[in-house]
Amino acid sequence: MMLDLRPGSVVCESGTGSGSVSHAIIRTVAPTGHLHTVEFHQQRAEKAREEFREHHLSRWVTVRNQDVCRSGFGVSHVADAVFLDIPSPWEAVGHAWDALKVEGGRFCSFSPCIEQVQRTCQALAARGFSELSTVEVLPQVYSVRTVSLPPPDLGAAPGPDAGPFRSGAPMKEAVSTFCPPRKSCHDWIGPPDKHSNLRPVHFHVPEDESAAERKLRELRQDTQEWNQQFWANQNVTFRKEKEEFIRSRLKAKGLGLRTESGQKATLNAEEMADFYKEFLSKNFQKHMHYNRDWYKRNFAITFFMGRVALERVWNKLRPRMYAR
Repeated sequence: MMLDLRPGSVVCESGTGSGSVSHAIIRTVAPTGHLHTVEFHQQRAEKAREEFREHHLSRWVTVRNQDVCRSGFGVSHVADAVFLDIPSPWEAVGHAWDALKVEGGRFCSFSPCIEQVQRTCQALAARGFSELSTVEVLPQVYSVRTVSLPPPDLGAAPGPDAGPFRSGAPMKEAVSTFCPPRKSCHDWIGPPDKHSNLRPVHFHVPEDESAAERKLRELRQDTQEWNQQFWANQNVTFRKEKEEFIRSRLKAKGLGLRTESGQKATLNAEEMADFYKEFLSKNFQKHMHYNRDWYKRNFAITFFMGRVALERVWNKLRPRMYAR
């Protein structure tokens, strides 16, 4: 980690969330280090505290249920590093400074939107932090298998007025009509959906598909449809609320949707950061439920993948056993 953690390090973190990052930090700083983690939501703080106790990690972590942007971390000048994963990290920069050791330390903040990053960097620089850097993190989980890709679409890009909110086109018109060739014996990955931005997988159905293989394929298809629908709806909501936010802010300033030169009017980074913070907070529970269902569905898929793999091994070994 870029926080340069090691056994013996003292770390301050907020928010705790599911505790996955907290567990990683504890494993790194143990047996002589300590983690001070702050969570705004009481239920999540209690759940994290319970999990730490069940995993026999309580001696290396202190959980506090409070707003880090208002109340800080509850410690002063003890931390070697601070990690933030909250909607408005710039509001906690001062508390992070107070928590770090007098001789200095490292600060890391995770934000999904560039406006949040800009605002946080400005707050860090104003507070006296140095050597600021921004890194884009794009992790991608892959399922390695043989697939065939369609030819790239080299057509003209859509015009500036294209899109569901300007054209009024229903969602079904944006669904890709791509279809793999009939002779294909592999899964195909289609072009990105215009609303979800996810590439749909066209699953190959073998003629000798077993009951377990069919169940696995149906689980994957159902999960894909559920995931596509969730992000299509989420993106539609995001774009609509973003446009409404910009329109209302411009109206409050007495400005129109277009500048004098005819260009589309925009808001500055700080104003957009307010929107992103509000949107993330408002949809937090929805994403919590999504993550829970996502893990459940993938657990079921993983279970059937193992079952199918064992079935295939058994089908290969059985003729040899009977041949003896």
